[in-house]
Amino acid sequence: MKKLGCLLLVVLVVGTDRVVADLVPVGGPVESDSWYQAFTLKDTGTGPRGFDRLVITMIEGSLEVPGMTDLSEPMVFGSNGPTSAAATGDDIGMESPVYFRLYFEGSMWESAKFGLVTSDWDAGLSQYVESSWEEATWSGTALEWSIVDRSAELHAKGVPVPIPAAVLIGVLGLGAAGLKLRKFV
Repeated sequence: MKKLGCLLLVVLVVGTDRVVADLVPVGGPVESDSWYQAFTLKDTGTGPRGFDRLVITMIEGSLEVPGMTDLSEPMVFGSNGPTSAAATGDDIGMESPVYFRLYFEGSMWESAKFGLVTSDWDAGLSQYVESSWEEATWSGTALEWSIVDRSAELHAKGVPVPIPAAVLIGVLGLGAAGLKLRKFV
């Protein structure tokens, strides 16, 4: 019984890895026809894999068309317009950070704000499951980025739990209840 419990615990810990992306600006902004900023995005989660999709959504300001360029990883672009940019791949950011540039409309002296969400493909659910959310704000007056990790809010809103992890939690609970009952019988 102890061996089974230890095995289930190991599978549960290994099976609940989580992708957490860390967004970091590279250097300062560069003026072009408007302006752009280079970023790196690295998977800093507990699992041995990267993310499968990244989506950037403008909250304030807008992107040029195309808005995201110079990806260092082999990814396929989805939308790449003034309000959002998306790219998909397979286990991106696992080995090395993903490098990309965002091209913003207007002047670098104006504010800009965007959200970046990374997702993993869940074959059991046949859909992407959001795994991390960062919000980046550019202050045109201070000329600096403020990046806030909002992943806790993302997970609080009800990201689906993968079925294998839910089953393992249930088995552990039933095993603990069985042991407790066995002591009294």
